[in-house]
Amino acid sequence: MNCDYIKRKHFDTIDSTQVYARNNLDLAIKENLFLITASEQTAGVGRSGDWVSPASLNIYATFMLKCSIEECKSILELSQITALSVFNTLKKYGIVGSLKWKNDVLVEGKKISGNLVEFFNEKDGNGVISLIGIGLNVNSDTNNLSSINQAATSMKDAASKEFIVEEVLGKLETELCENIIKYFELDYAAYKDEIEKILAYKDKHLCIENVATNTNYCGKFLGLGDLGGALLEGIEQEILDGSIDKKTVTHIQEDL
Repeated sequence: MNCDYIKRKHFDTIDSTQVYARNNLDLAIKENLFLITASEQTAGVGRSGDWVSPASLNIYATFMLKCSIEECKSILELSQITALSVFNTLKKYGIVGSLKWKNDVLVEGKKISGNLVEFFNEKDGNGVISLIGIGLNVNSDTNNLSSINQAATSMKDAASKEFIVEEVLGKLETELCENIIKYFELDYAAYKDEIEKILAYKDKHLCIENVATNTNYCGKFLGLGDLGGALLEGIEQEILDGSIDKKTVTHIQEDL
């Protein structure tokens, strides 16, 4: 994979980079990333619903990649490596964050970035097309952030200065590309310890809710399992899907 050259298609305004990618899977390139970006999204898509996407302030991007079934075998693993790439990009600007399981990036307990990873089988059945959607709040101000349905922040809000969106995107592209190469070569085990060190709420009592299966697990958050799932004290299995309950998060933050 060539991280020095990533082909890109940019839109001034689009409904969603992720939806565009879903409808144009043929743009995916073997052994390299293809990037779709927009200055504004009118119907941005996130893992838990809409992503607020005001014009010309933030990063709205979907990376596309053709990969083998062996390489792209876990959405959860790849989404956490994507979150780590965002974390490392922020760190280059002196902004220290954390990772809220499964894959949100927080700064001072507020969400600054989320990602949505999706896999689609190639028509011949011999490979996978991976879509890696990333939203990163770069220059959103207080007015923009207040319209989001959860505690949110931006690089501008965290550092009290504006950033050049294209510059941040360039650093994120390189970070993500290099991490994907390493992941394909060495597997998730090469990243597990690094990701575990930046987990939010570790050793705190919390609940993980899976709306789809109507299940709820509560216990002390011990860290990550071998597959990137959450380990809770008293729960035997590794929890691979769900979200940390918002009411639990509010309670944890009040205790800090």
